[in-house]
Formats: sequence, structure tokens, C-alpha cells
Amino acid sequence: MKIFRLTPNDFEQFYALRLESLEKCPEEFATDAEAWKNASRETINNLLFASEERQDAPIFGAWKDDALIGMIGANRNLRPTVRHKSTLWGLYVTSAYRRQGVGGALLEEVVKVMKGEPELRLIRAVVTVTSRDAISLLEKKGFQVYGQEPEAKRLEDTYYDQVYMWLPLR
Repeated sequence: MKIFRLTPNDFEQFYALRLESLEKCPEEFATDAEAWKNASRETINNLLFASEERQDAPIFGAWKDDALIGMIGANRNLRPTVRHKSTLWGLYVTSAYRRQGVGGALLEEVVKVMKGEPELRLIRAVVTVTSRDAISLLEKKGFQVYGQEPEAKRLEDTYYDQVYMWLPLR
């Protein structure tokens, strides 16, 4: 397995894996599959351009045999009053490669890069309470729960609570 930063050259694989994540685990993500399908190529490419050009907006992909099997993104807040924080997004590993260290390796890579940002003080993660594997992985990597929001997300008639976690970098 190799992990590297995604760029616009990875558009097709990124688009497909993100769509898979949104379709298979809709309760896990703020974006929904329909919004992703309806997003313009330019909008999606802007994420990949930012990953390529901005140290503080990486999207990392895990590759095995030329297939994208996992991904994670981070996005630093740009407003001056909250510029010291970054938020993880999109952590997903395709089902055939789960419980093999892919998610942990992706998480370690993004944390390493974000630690290199001198003014960045913390990384935040928002996780659906039912995502026990994701919560466990984040806790193993040093993230701590600081709150829970009841009924934070609704899919049809089902509500999901979310856990807020953070990792101090300094």
C-alpha cells in the first residue's frame, strides 16, 4: 500500500471512492450521494487543486495495485479567529481493506502534515455515534471526545447523534 496526496490527476478514482463512501455509509458524512453526483467537475477539482497547492488542505489516498482503497481529507479554517483549527473529513476505507491498518495509516499521514503547520493548534473530527470503529481509531491516535450533539443528522426518518473529538497539536 502507498499513501500520497491526491491531485486533479486522481479525479476519476477520487470521485468514485467518495461516491462509494456516501452511498454505502450515508449516516457517516455531511455530504450526501445526490449532492456529490450533482456537483460540477470544477467543484470537485477545486478540492483536488487545494490538496495539491495548499499544505493545510490535503486529501490523502491509500493505493494498492493502482486502485484507490481509502481516503482522508483535512481542511484548515481560513477565518482569522478560527485559523488555528482544522477539521478532518471523508475518512473512508473500502470494505475489502478494512481492519488492515489503512485508516490508521491515512490518519497518521494527515496528522503529520497538519503538525507541520506552525499556527495550527488542533484537529477536530465529527463522527456519528454509530461509527464505533472510527471513534476507536481516532481515540487510539490520541483524539479525545469533547461533546456530543443529539439528533445532529437526519436521514429520512432516522436521526443520528454525533460525537465531537479533537487532537491537540501543540
